[in-house]
Amino acid sequence: MRLRSLPHFRALFLLLAIAVPALISVQEARGDGYDMTGEHIGEEPTQQQSNGGGWLSEIRIGYFAHDVDAVSFNRENGNDFNGELIFDSPDNQIFRDIYAPRLRFGTTINDSDNTSHVYGGLLWDTEIWNGSGFFEFGLGGAVHDGETYTYERDRKSLGSRVLFHLSAGIGINVTPSNNISLYLEHISNGYLADPNEGMDNVGIRYGLRFD
Repeated sequence: MRLRSLPHFRALFLLLAIAVPALISVQEARGDGYDMTGEHIGEEPTQQQSNGGGWLSEIRIGYFAHDVDAVSFNRENGNDFNGELIFDSPDNQIFRDIYAPRLRFGTTINDSDNTSHVYGGLLWDTEIWNGSGFFEFGLGGAVHDGETYTYERDRKSLGSRVLFHLSAGIGINVTPSNNISLYLEHISNGYLADPNEGMDNVGIRYGLRFD
C-alpha cells in the first residue's frame, strides 16, 4: 500500500463522524414511532407508505470543488456539476429494518474534462434543530470515466472502473419543500484493486422536495 494513498482514509473517517450521530438520531426517532423523515410508522400508514415507495421524492442539484485536498490529495482540477433524483423508501420489511433509506441516482460531471461519474445507492437522513435542518449519509456504487491507472501527474489512478460511493451532508430546510446543504462525496475502490487513490468532491446543493 503506497503512502500517498493513505490520506483519503480521512474522508472515510469524516463521513463516519457525520453518519454515526445521524444514524443514532434515526434510531431514536424510530423508537418514538416515527421514521427518518418524521412520518408516523404506526398502525396508520402515510400516503407515501401506502404508495409502496418508488415515487420521486426529491431533486437535488449542486456545484462542487473537484478532487479537493482537504480530506485527500489533489491531482485533478476544475469544478463539478451534480444532479440527483431521490425516490421514496420502498415499503417493505427489508428497508424498514435498515431505517428506511431512500433510493438515489445521480451524476457528477467535471467541467474540465477530468473524472466524472454516475452513481446510485441508499440515502439515510434525519431531522435536526427541531426540523429546521438535517443530516444525511449515503452509501452505494459509482461508475467513472476517469483513469484506472495512469502516469499523468494531473490525473487520478482510481484502480477500477466500478467504485464505492459514499457521501455525507448537513443542510437547512429553507421551506418545507426547499433546502440547501453542504455536501461531501467520496469515491474509491476500497482497496479491492490497486492503485486506490480515491477522490473527494465538496460543495453546495439545492434540493426540491415533493413529499
